[in-house]
Amino acid sequence: RQPMAEGNWPEAIQRWERVLDQFGPTSSWSAYRGLIVSYTNAGDLGAAEAVAARSREVFPESVELADAWAELPMAAEDWHGSIDRWNLVIDSFGPTASWRPYAGLATCYEQLGDVDAAVAAAEQGRELFPDAIDAVSTWAQMAMVEENWTEAVKRWTEVLDRFEPVALWKAYLRLAVSQGKLGDTAAAEVSLERGLARYPESLTLISHAAELAMARRDWILAVRRWNGVLRARAVYAPGPLVRTSFPRRGSQWDWHEDGWQAIAREWEQIEPELGFQPSPLLYRALAMTMEKAVLPAAAIDMLRAGSAAHPNDHTLAFDLAVAGLEYH
Repeated sequence: RQPMAEGNWPEAIQRWERVLDQFGPTSSWSAYRGLIVSYTNAGDLGAAEAVAARSREVFPESVELADAWAELPMAAEDWHGSIDRWNLVIDSFGPTASWRPYAGLATCYEQLGDVDAAVAAAEQGRELFPDAIDAVSTWAQMAMVEENWTEAVKRWTEVLDRFEPVALWKAYLRLAVSQGKLGDTAAAEVSLERGLARYPESLTLISHAAELAMARRDWILAVRRWNGVLRARAVYAPGPLVRTSFPRRGSQWDWHEDGWQAIAREWEQIEPELGFQPSPLLYRALAMTMEKAVLPAAAIDMLRAGSAAHPNDHTLAFDLAVAGLEYH
């Protein structure tokens, strides 16, 4: 399972195949499920389908393998095909065998634009499996699909109140987004901080927290968090981040390109309050973002500040020289 956790799907495939070869084809249904998931994530849906068919012959009474089989068309965006399979799973194993068919049906119907059917499937799943976090989370997500933000806040709050020890980072994010849609950015801030306390290296949470700080025009906190984004990117994608940048403007949160101009303009006041010395990489990332936001003067100001703070950094000096030639 370690290669799966690391996203090393070729290695995971080899190990699961080895388990089946060593212990026999009837040794464990979980080996088949691991193999199906690994082939799917490796992009080999044909092999995943073959393993799923073989597994259902060996373990015809396994609802877990039936769920994996029903889920496979979703990877190919074959929503109708997956709906047929999910309904067959319910018919074959009974309505209370697994919460997954209801979550799967809700997703498929949502993708097909049939919101009423998606909501009905999610509500049925939550009614039948009130203590399954995934069923309750799917039900909470439907309020967001319907853009009923007050109800979404209520439901995601319930998810975290009841299941926080096992809740994923997505629950905190979706609660924060729903609160933000209602204009309650202070509550959204609390939710993101709460999520980051549990998932401090979540790139998505850190990125949204940085964007929220931009929306609230808290430039010091925003720069601290953008620096956290760089650290998280280094964890998830080891290697050089020479040409990295940040979003030019908000996606979930309401902020615009002028936020970057404000950071450049107020940098002399911001930098001493950060609590750390900005790295050359942070200066370059900020400057590149400003350049992409079509703020060349701000980008040059940021590169000048970086060169002054790191006079021996040749990349900063080169970028400043190039920017000077391009915009003057």
